Amino acid sequence: MKTGHTVHAFDVELTELRRAIAGMGGFVEQQFADAVQALVERDGARAAETIAADAEVDRAELGVEALVVRMLALRQPMAKDLREIVSALKIASNIERVGDFAGNIAKRTLALGQMPPTGPLKSVGRMGQTARSMIHDVVTAYAQEDADLAAAVRARDSEIDAVYTSLFRELLTYMME
Repeated sequence: MKTGHTVHAFDVELTELRRAIAGMGGFVEQQFADAVQALVERDGARAAETIAADAEVDRAELGVEALVVRMLALRQPMAKDLREIVSALKIASNIERVGDFAGNIAKRTLALGQMPPTGPLKSVGRMGQTARSMIHDVVTAYAQEDADLAAAVRARDSEIDAVYTSLFRELLTYMME
């Protein structure tokens, strides 16, 4: 049974913080998926939309930071609450970084669009799908406070490494041909 705080407003702020992180994570998950799809399909318009979406991610991070600072200043949390609030700050920063990576993928897509099509890149789509799934699962683990799911996501990192190795070999073979 969960117990609330004596100050109801603090519970409301914690809920708002969790929602902000989950919303930011969901938005970045879609941004990442769009960037990979744009790359695979050589879709410059989708890439441009993905790049433009980065400003929204930056605003969301600033919103989380402002909420965290307000909560720290006004509520002076302790123990579990303090850990959760400080973790949210770090999580928002990492989610924003994933958004930056999505933007970088989209920028490369625009550059690649100016060049002749390259060889087969099936592994890019597969790697992107695996990474998107991991982003989704880690945001879900956060929202549901599911440590087992978070650990499972961490264990799946080797999947990305394997696909990366496959992609590297695929491109190397293509370049040799």
